[in-house]
Amino acid sequence: MVAPDCSIPLLHETYPGNRPDATEFRLMMEHLKSRYEIITGKKADVTVVFDRGNNSEDNVNYLASDDFPLHYVGGLRKSQIKELLDVPHDYYVPLTAKALEGQFAYRIEQQVYGRHSTVLMVYNPALEEGQMQGIKLNIEKTTLKLFELQQKLMRRAVGEIKKGKKPTIQSVTAKVEDILKTEYMKDIFFYEVIEKDTNIYLTFAASDETLERVRIKYLGKTALFTDRNDFNNEEIVSAYRCAWHVESAFKQLKNTEHLTVRPIFHWTDEKIGWSNSNVNSTFLK
Repeated sequence: MVAPDCSIPLLHETYPGNRPDATEFRLMMEHLKSRYEIITGKKADVTVVFDRGNNSEDNVNYLASDDFPLHYVGGLRKSQIKELLDVPHDYYVPLTAKALEGQFAYRIEQQVYGRHSTVLMVYNPALEEGQMQGIKLNIEKTTLKLFELQQKLMRRAVGEIKKGKKPTIQSVTAKVEDILKTEYMKDIFFYEVIEKDTNIYLTFAASDETLERVRIKYLGKTALFTDRNDFNNEEIVSAYRCAWHVESAFKQLKNTEHLTVRPIFHWTDEKIGWSNSNVNSTFLK
């Protein structure tokens, strides 16, 4: 937990790497409540920001509990917003804040994890551009892998390859599905595995039309949900993105010129020593 105005650390915890995020989330919320009361001496209007990895009905119910309830702004997965992904861009309205210039949002109220929530679909052209670059690179890599598999099957068909287990429709299909596991590749590529004269062949294709459908439906979009129905669109987006303050703190931890922190590999905690010689004292003041 950090202060958003100048990123002053207010709360942190180091926890075992095998503890799930969803479990750690509730423990940290308990610490956050306690820490906030110690600092301010009161219960107050606090909004917690969390990403999709902490989504669960239990976590949302805990935040909304009567004893010092916490408001929240979180992200939703694509599987949770299938219908909203089909909303035309014409329904989106511009975000007016200077920091959000050129971005758009579509707002709706609906049930999320059994609670009435505001859901905001945010469209960012700059995000779409970056995602499209990554997709085009993955298309090139996927095409190469499918081509290599196709050629290998053809070489076996003409007798150039004789060693190894003979491919079947099922085994080749499994290989193709594995190649297409990269995000959006199954939406973009079409393929067919056929058997002819006891040999297995692969045909595949990708088209600009399928890529365009992916661009329009998925790219540049982020889905947020919140119980802060009093927040306007700009406040919801800004609240979610303010998590960069915490991400910045983690980057400092990994910066060896600022603070040397490295993994420690021991069987027991007693073997872990502490030396303040590796700590930048200005960070602790």
